Amino acid sequence: MRSMRRLSSTGQRPVEVQLTSLFGRYDAGPHSANCSNPNFQATGRIQGMVRLLHDFGFVQQTTVRKQESQRAFVEVFPAPALVILFPCHLHSAHTHCRPPRYKHKHQRSWPELCSEWEIYRARLRSLECREPALKFSAEVRKQIGIDVAEFKGAQYKQFDDLLDGIFCAYLAYYFWHWGSDRTWVIGDLETGCVTLPTCDLPNCPLKVRAPLLAGPD
Repeated sequence: MRSMRRLSSTGQRPVEVQLTSLFGRYDAGPHSANCSNPNFQATGRIQGMVRLLHDFGFVQQTTVRKQESQRAFVEVFPAPALVILFPCHLHSAHTHCRPPRYKHKHQRSWPELCSEWEIYRARLRSLECREPALKFSAEVRKQIGIDVAEFKGAQYKQFDDLLDGIFCAYLAYYFWHWGSDRTWVIGDLETGCVTLPTCDLPNCPLKVRAPLLAGPD
């Protein structure tokens, strides 16, 4: 869920500049969230969703209180979260890799797209062995068990959205499970902020590039 407190007519928010600096090298920088995009305008779907959340009593926070009942929402950006949660292991260290290129774009071949989607699916399945553990319902397990190569063109979009939905739901569960213990907040509520998981492996190159800042529980 992406929410925006302040948007300019053009350009990037400070948080997007920071994210590009940190994750651009992994091909995981954000698109600009500004009012030149109809989705971010007052009548767009994103601002409409934010108003709906507010109507139901949800409040935007930088972090979620650990394992407590609450009505809170945070702004997330899946691409850098994928970079963080799925590091590449080397013989004596680790690094971070680009997220899967599973989005349909004209310059990407269909076989490449299917392969990247399958990588994304495999990474989501690996979350069943992480903390917190992702648990698939029987119906969702069936849905992601398809051969995506059979769903070319417009039919592919539903399976693209399916994996994104699963991952964003897992991020919500992750933030609730850990609270601020393993949360990386980039930016602030006044100018815009994005909440990310942390990499807890030793000597993480991301920690060298930027400190991990988290709000209180």
